[in-house]
Amino acid sequence: MHPANEASDAGRTLARFADAGLSERQIEHGDAKNLRDSALFAASSAVVFGGFQFLFAGGYLPNALLGNPNEPADATRVGLYLGLLWVLLQVIHALPARWMKPAILVATLATLPMLVPLWVIGVLLVYGYVLYFVVHADIPGPIRWSTLLIIWAGLYLGYMDVLDPLVRSRDMHGFAVLLFAAYFLKDVYYLFEKTTVYKSRTDRAPLRDFYIFFLASPFFFNPFHIKPIGYTYFHEKFLDRPKGKIALGGVGLFALGVFYLLLHAHVFSLWYEWGRAPRALTPDLIEAAKAQAALSGLSPTRLIWAEFASMPGWELLFFVYYNVVKVFLALAGNVYLIVGIIRMFGFDIKADFHFPFLARNLLEHWRRWNIYNRDFVVALIFNPIVFTLRRKLNRYLVFFIACMLTFIGGLGILVHLITTTFYVGEARFFIGIMSRTILLGFATTINIWIELAMSQNGRGRRLDEWYAARPFLNYPRHAVKILFTFTLVASIYFMQQGLTAGLSL
Repeated sequence: MHPANEASDAGRTLARFADAGLSERQIEHGDAKNLRDSALFAASSAVVFGGFQFLFAGGYLPNALLGNPNEPADATRVGLYLGLLWVLLQVIHALPARWMKPAILVATLATLPMLVPLWVIGVLLVYGYVLYFVVHADIPGPIRWSTLLIIWAGLYLGYMDVLDPLVRSRDMHGFAVLLFAAYFLKDVYYLFEKTTVYKSRTDRAPLRDFYIFFLASPFFFNPFHIKPIGYTYFHEKFLDRPKGKIALGGVGLFALGVFYLLLHAHVFSLWYEWGRAPRALTPDLIEAAKAQAALSGLSPTRLIWAEFASMPGWELLFFVYYNVVKVFLALAGNVYLIVGIIRMFGFDIKADFHFPFLARNLLEHWRRWNIYNRDFVVALIFNPIVFTLRRKLNRYLVFFIACMLTFIGGLGILVHLITTTFYVGEARFFIGIMSRTILLGFATTINIWIELAMSQNGRGRRLDEWYAARPFLNYPRHAVKILFTFTLVASIYFMQQGLTAGLSL
């Protein structure tokens, strides 16, 4: 196959996988995005956070300088901090290239362990530098892997012997994890967009927009799952709609977010007191299981899952549905609240969720659920891997490798594990999160294979071209597919909760 046709075919498949995938020029010419500039910018941000964390943990600055980013009263201080951060980043990037890159590399390796535990940052660094050395740098193999071993050993020794006294404050440690997670995602995503090959080079976002984005960042701290919202906020072209209609739509979306949060807080949460099934994983039952296990000698996990084994099938199925809908109401409610406010000011951005429960397969569910994080991990992991390996391996194998690394590295580690670390400070939920991401990644890979095969045979052009409001009207035969997809996704979430509940004992 001609390389241009092969790239175009891969681009069409990527377009099904992520709506915000590649530009037309990238699809035709197979251009990959520049990872090195993105990693450089993210590393410079990490240097700044490491310095602030050192000052906080060492008692040189009061914790009240930043305060709680979720409190409106502290927004001014956070905005000032981000403004200073932006100025410092500009100074770093003004250095000559031959001094800037080594300095940032050394400073990053010295400060990153102050931000997140070794098991998180070790995985991130190893993944990032493997991607850099193996894929994007022409460095002999022995030097690559020797460098990685030195990095890992340095992190381990530094964290255990030198930096441990700096992270004793668990509260500030957790807050630093939140900062790092948020800005690592945003910085890398911005640089991906800034180095993308467009039809016209004037389409690139100016740096002043990124400065405005930094000042607005306190408003995007909560919730975690929309950390990359800044990408769409400033760098996606707004639709040519009248500002009045956008603002009116923002009012409606804001009201919908309030309604979802009320349902979550006053209807779904109260159901814990009404039925037996949702109580099975509450902290009270876990404590009771521990006490009973101490008397009986049985495993607390077995006692908890015995509660589920005694349920009728319909009750267990209802709890599976209940679980995923409750998660959706909490996530979508917060997103709609924030996006609604942004639209009130005339900015037409995506709402992050697009009727995810009407998806007919996991690939479509992936496109509809949490689209900001989806776009981020696709741009960071999926696209570079596909365009690097597309001429070296079988395309089905390429999509399998890219998809699995996207779910495991992107969703499992960058998104969920870092957030989990902020909450619990350890890798307690590692098995549950990884089991879910592996299952979702494998099933999504199968969907990609099917669509790729159908498109090659000329039968897949209209496979997913339908609107969310029409499935039961124009396509009643899809109702079974929708129900099956919903059940599968809900069951995977349920399985993860069960595994993590057992680990928490």
